[in-house]
Amino acid sequence: MRARDVGGAIALAEGAVAQRVLIAASGSELPAHNAFGEPVAVERGEDVHALVRRLSEAAAAGERVALVAGADDLAAARAELLAIAHRRQSVIVHCVADAGPPGGHGGSGLDAALSLADLPWGMLVPSGVSEALDLSLVARRAAEDSGCPFFVVHERGPAHHVEALAPPAREMCTAFVGAARPGSAPGDAHAVAARVPFALSAALRDFEALTARRHDVVERAPNVDAALALVGMGPVGDALVAEAERLRGHGQDVTALRIVAFRPFPGARIVKALARTLAVSVVESLERPLSPGGPLALEVKAAFSDALTWAPGFPGIGRIPRIASGALHAGRRLEATDVDAIVDNMLADERGARTFVLGGGDGRGLPSPAAMRRGTTSGFAMLGVTSSRVVAMAAADLCAAVLASTLGARTRVSVHARPDEDGGGFALDLLASRDRPRGSHAPHTAKVVAVEDAALLARGNPLARLADD
Repeated sequence: MRARDVGGAIALAEGAVAQRVLIAASGSELPAHNAFGEPVAVERGEDVHALVRRLSEAAAAGERVALVAGADDLAAARAELLAIAHRRQSVIVHCVADAGPPGGHGGSGLDAALSLADLPWGMLVPSGVSEALDLSLVARRAAEDSGCPFFVVHERGPAHHVEALAPPAREMCTAFVGAARPGSAPGDAHAVAARVPFALSAALRDFEALTARRHDVVERAPNVDAALALVGMGPVGDALVAEAERLRGHGQDVTALRIVAFRPFPGARIVKALARTLAVSVVESLERPLSPGGPLALEVKAAFSDALTWAPGFPGIGRIPRIASGALHAGRRLEATDVDAIVDNMLADERGARTFVLGGGDGRGLPSPAAMRRGTTSGFAMLGVTSSRVVAMAAADLCAAVLASTLGARTRVSVHARPDEDGGGFALDLLASRDRPRGSHAPHTAKVVAVEDAALLARGNPLARLADD
């Protein structure tokens, strides 16, 4: 077991199945041979246009190939990416979306990544390191079964995340994706598009059968009808799912939806899951100031419009719930108090804001909740506070490796700068449990608080998050 970040997850996935990997973004080293014993050729460069052309050439030559590049650079190579789709080449592009600096343009790389959604490519948005590994393999299988290329969007926020992962076993790779299948898929663009949902569903089912790790294009937790619903994608969606259990423990009739597949967009599934809700809040990590909502919010609204007008394939509905669109200000992580404020806004009925920005501080935000709805964080949660990022990073790597290897726990450690009002320095948030820890936000309570220097206690109060039990 080794502690890995998102770059390491990409390296593990492509190092297990690919024959050639083109890299224009930072990441971990790849192995010399894949799980099938074939050599893995690695090409690095800064010219993304040239790398995309090499991607197409390698695919045409019958190689199983992948590209790792930044979202901003890929957005500038739209013409080459469109040509790959027209050739029906089953390639994978890992689109690394870095968050913008605090106070900068909201969304940054994620905005550029979602601007590629109008291309005829599949698009999966994993959350966390372990899911980045799993969905990279799922995207590979779905792309080769359908003939449609896939983006895997890896959203990286201001915090550094570490999880302990093991490389995919050779037997699993052989059973799941098999040897490389050269050539283009038969049929025109419409025939390929029709195959994608079925290929993706089959890949998800087979992956669960082989690994016992379940993924879906839409995740609802808890899987019950509720009056209020929180909807998100990527790390934000994962955080909403994690907080839904705490909110229901306080008597709030809330469910949470996390969208995993942005293309093909599972509109009918979303409408079916939310048809009985009264209010929906779609929360995204990017701002669109001149738009009535973010990209995900607009897709959700369009899905309900199709259902209301009895579009084929959609469940019939008689009403559309109130849909609010929220965004995180640049450089901000979703916090538990933000989720409480969103729920209070939905409970305000028609007086609630239909658009809001969390952390904006310019009148577009939501009022702070009257009281924090505290609950017990599932699994083991620890907060560490240090004055050095180097120390925090080393502790994160060590904790993830030790808990995974000695206790068999699945861990997630996040290192981030503490706000000045909290005393500055760096915080290490660790979650460990039998199941994959959810979200990228800080747990609202911790069972252990470790402080490197007692002087840090004079600057802020890290003990405020210590659980009552």
